[in-house]
Amino acid sequence: YTSWIQTTATLGLFLSLIVILIVQASLSRETYASWGWRIPFIVSFLLLAVSVWIRLSLSESPTFQRMKDEGKGSKAPLTEAFGQWKNAKIALLALLGLTAGQAVIWYNGQFYALFFLTNVLKVDAQSVNIMIAIALAIGSIFFVVFGWLSDKIGRKPIIMAGLALGIVCTFPLFKALTSAANPALATAQQNTRATVTAAPGDCRFQFNPVGTAKFTTSCDIATSFLT
Repeated sequence: YTSWIQTTATLGLFLSLIVILIVQASLSRETYASWGWRIPFIVSFLLLAVSVWIRLSLSESPTFQRMKDEGKGSKAPLTEAFGQWKNAKIALLALLGLTAGQAVIWYNGQFYALFFLTNVLKVDAQSVNIMIAIALAIGSIFFVVFGWLSDKIGRKPIIMAGLALGIVCTFPLFKALTSAANPALATAQQNTRATVTAAPGDCRFQFNPVGTAKFTTSCDIATSFLT
């Protein structure tokens, strides 16, 4: 049943894209670019308030409450967890050896795919939101499927197989995305080489999820045109 917990982050992104699509469909392109893009953020603040209220309304587990009542809880949990090497090394192993790899694959497949399609391949943002939302809805099912499978064959084979697939498939999949979404760019990348020389301070990371940022330096313009 804990595999259902893993669906929440993906479903959260899915619902956020649905909200964005609804707002975009309700407003003109100019209105959305002017102030409408703020609406999804306002909605998220309301949901945050609800989530905080839910968390504050929850009771602690009986085991933790009993430890607290008996005075067995840690007096300095952060110090004990990270200030002592015997505990810190376990946290570092979990973070760098397990969580980091999964996080890279997850963010590549969901957030960066959204950025890549819109900012690099120049696909219409609304179309990208729809495609990513559909992919998320389909992908969420497999959290439960592979959670069930991990009960049968163990957690480690599933995790290691997923990490291996991420290593092997990430670059080919993004290359395939380029060929499918912007074949002209894929052809140009194969046949044309371009070098941009500019002052480092003139080049910025062009992340513009709401479509309102302006990139006006010569380096930014050249980078945007070439990519």
